[in-house]
Amino acid sequence: MSDNVSPLPSEPYFPDAFTRYIEQGQALAKNAGLPWNIKLDDKGIALKGCGWDLRQLLKDGNPLQAKLRTFSTFSKASTEMIARDLLQPGAREEPRPVSSAWQDFIKAYALNHLLVAGLSMPHLASMCNALRLIATVTNDKSPRHLNSDDISFCMSVAAAIQPSGQTVIVIRSLVKTVIDAYHLSDACPLYPLISHGQPVSSRNSRASMFNKRESSLQETLSSRKSAEK
Repeated sequence: MSDNVSPLPSEPYFPDAFTRYIEQGQALAKNAGLPWNIKLDDKGIALKGCGWDLRQLLKDGNPLQAKLRTFSTFSKASTEMIARDLLQPGAREEPRPVSSAWQDFIKAYALNHLLVAGLSMPHLASMCNALRLIATVTNDKSPRHLNSDDISFCMSVAAAIQPSGQTVIVIRSLVKTVIDAYHLSDACPLYPLISHGQPVSSRNSRASMFNKRESSLQETLSSRKSAEK
């Protein structure tokens, strides 16, 4: 009798929806000859020669430069979080790189936006800014674990730092056309659950619109802040 033992068959690989989305982005990058890993400085900006040249990628003949090179936290959002006593003053107000999961999300979204959906460059910039804002406000919470309270709170911060409401509109669009459309979060669909109130001019009025959801998130983020001390 042979002493050789047949190896057990490997378990099938069933990635979650967020992982599949990132893997699709990596495949697009490979086909386009783009390195997936982008080296960043301590503020989350791509080092010289490391960002993606999106004009070269599209070959659209537009002379205006467009590069994917910013993977930093959203400074105005950090300032607003400090004003709400949800971040330690000074410690995170300056830009820093968002987590690797959010960096991957930004890169995968950018390639899907341009190469699959064929959408515009200005719209891409707005959506990437919204992704950075969400990463900042949720303290780099994994995209696959986002819930409607997280998004509503991000909309509250966005309304506070941009009274015109444009960023709030972009966040809603991002949730509906990307996060929900690809079921990137375990809690999807999120769009039917997020607040649809229009931003108003008074900061206090804006805050009151989201007060109920914000209070629970404040407790969570304050606990994280205390644990980091």
